[in-house]
Amino acid sequence: MFEKMNRKNFLQTSPIIVFGMHRSGTSLLANILSKIGVHLGNDLVGHQESFCFQNINNELLSLKGSHWARPEPFVTAIKTEEFVKQCQSHIMASISTQIMSYGKPNEFGFWGWKDPRNTLTLPIWLQRFPDATLLYIYRNGIDVALSLYRREIRYLLKNRGEKRLFPPSIGASYKLWEAYMKIGNQLAIQHKKCFTLSYEDLLSDSVNQIKEIAKFIGIEFDEQRVNQLAQEIIRKPTQRSRLDSFRIQLFSRMGFINLDSLEEYGYEAFSQDINTIIQ
Repeated sequence: MFEKMNRKNFLQTSPIIVFGMHRSGTSLLANILSKIGVHLGNDLVGHQESFCFQNINNELLSLKGSHWARPEPFVTAIKTEEFVKQCQSHIMASISTQIMSYGKPNEFGFWGWKDPRNTLTLPIWLQRFPDATLLYIYRNGIDVALSLYRREIRYLLKNRGEKRLFPPSIGASYKLWEAYMKIGNQLAIQHKKCFTLSYEDLLSDSVNQIKEIAKFIGIEFDEQRVNQLAQEIIRKPTQRSRLDSFRIQLFSRMGFINLDSLEEYGYEAFSQDINTIIQ
């Protein structure tokens, strides 16, 4: 896919862009890319995100008063040609002034960035990089909602200057997952070069998934190293407790969470034993 090139011209080649809902495994996927030779930036901030591209995404969202946890105004505006052109101009200007912090990829040119906000801004990035390679990862909405809720509670008093999900709740987290999934799935279907995987498959079948990711990108990778990499970086997530399941079931019955959307994406809400306990 990529050829050896002058490092100064890497912006003229096609990047690898990782997208998906927050707490869905985008950081794990980015970590894998970094280990197999994809340059994701010298300016990484939390969760394997390039400050350059994260900052540009935040700027784009803010043009309509949006942020990662309040996507609606931006998602509505991006349907208009005039706003898309405004965003394109903003990207061109911002990249030229901020790309130095990102650094240059290696001589073979595998480069890109990860940011869940890409799920919202990707149509604009694809105007700039129409041949980009996309990697889309998704996860069970209940586990996403619980993980995001826990994170937002932890961060509530720590990052007062950063836009957050407020007030943090499991219901709001789940609805945000639904919004990102609707957008992300549409983008994955529409783009000709998009590799789609679930977080659950990446954990349960990590060796084969890493092989498929490397093959899709066009990176030759030693099988022994793949096995070693899987053992090094794949970790089990926090398990959902019975109390967590009870709360989700209760919120569902109260109308705060629509569990039908789980089935739409191939997930079951609860195991049989949990349903027996609650009923």
